Amino acid sequence: MMKNLLKAGTIASLAMAMAAPVVLPNVVFAQADIRQEDRQQDRQADRQQDRQMDRQQDRQMDRQADRQHDRQADHRADRGGHSR
Repeated sequence: MMKNLLKAGTIASLAMAMAAPVVLPNVVFAQADIRQEDRQQDRQADRQQDRQMDRQQDRQMDRQADRQHDRQADHRADRGGHSR
């Protein structure tokens, strides 16, 4: 029985050794695909964050322009409504 178990173990280890070159490249390629996917997701998140920051800056500049316009209108109104 011990001899049969030893034979089965030897056959199993030989089968794994023969299959390793076939299986390992797939594992390496799968890891590379995952890394590439992660990089793509990171770039996409960066672009989304950049767009969000751009929109915030645009809104802030619009508010500043509105405030400046309101100040100028108030100033004109204080001077009696005369404009240049």
